[in-house]
Amino acid sequence: MQTSTPSVNERITEQRIRLRIPKHYHQEPVISHLVSHY
Repeated sequence: MQTSTPSVNERITEQRIRLRIPKHYHQEPVISHLVSHY
């Protein structure tokens, strides 16, 4: 079940980033990396 792993990982990452972004804009580099990846 390698297809389920990336899906769950992506959801967790999105939730973590969403929680981290509102906390502070110290994760700007992370957002840039995500945008570049997509």
